[in-house]
Amino acid sequence: GTASRTELLKVFARWDQLERLFVCKTDEVNFLDRCELFAVAKDVDRDRQILHRKRRNRREYHVVGESRNLPHAVLLTQLPLGRDLVCACSVDDIRDFYHAYVATEKRARSSPVGPSFRWGEVAHLKAAQAALAANRITTGDRLVCCFKGLGMGDHAAVDIAQESHVNLLRSWGTFLPEETLNYRHPLPKPESGYYEGIMIDDHLGVQLLPWKGDEVTTLAQEGRDQQVFEAATAAYNSVDLRTHEGKKVRRSL
Repeated sequence: GTASRTELLKVFARWDQLERLFVCKTDEVNFLDRCELFAVAKDVDRDRQILHRKRRNRREYHVVGESRNLPHAVLLTQLPLGRDLVCACSVDDIRDFYHAYVATEKRARSSPVGPSFRWGEVAHLKAAQAALAANRITTGDRLVCCFKGLGMGDHAAVDIAQESHVNLLRSWGTFLPEETLNYRHPLPKPESGYYEGIMIDDHLGVQLLPWKGDEVTTLAQEGRDQQVFEAATAAYNSVDLRTHEGKKVRRSL
């Protein structure tokens, strides 16, 4: 059903805590862009927030970007293992990746949520106080609350997230073109024996290693994957991204 004003204000308070709320005058947005919110199950304790941005998506021209280069699991069936190589797989999953993004004020205005509000209803919110202090609003204005982040449901979200993840890791010396898994390209054959893929918030590394008769001896061999995931951890820390410890995998055969 439709969320009440009280329920919406609770959501806005949470956005406000995370600095993902933008408050402006109603005449600064187009109410044809008004978004709804719904949730889908993520795990036993939490839901995923989905921004139903269908109206604005229809009015925007979508430029397809880095999403066209997403890898596909079928590429793993082409790995040149032969009779004497095995795959050592490593994985990281970034926590709440979409909500780590801060949108511009212009982008936020394209994602208004809910009806208009009076000053008294939103006065307790930091975003509203900041707008008042900046003289963007007055206490007599009708106000609207917007999502100042990258919403699941924004048709540009996958491209923005994928490209920024790729660029972040490349800036730290990983995700080299000659080691990249790309569904639209032939499988590379890197001298390092290392293959790497990014799927939005997931980072996969596959290191080919000669089988040495047992798992311990095989995994004791050095490889490019160790350098890459050490650099990736530093890269994530540099921009305050956190990986999911419960989903972390290192050199699993």
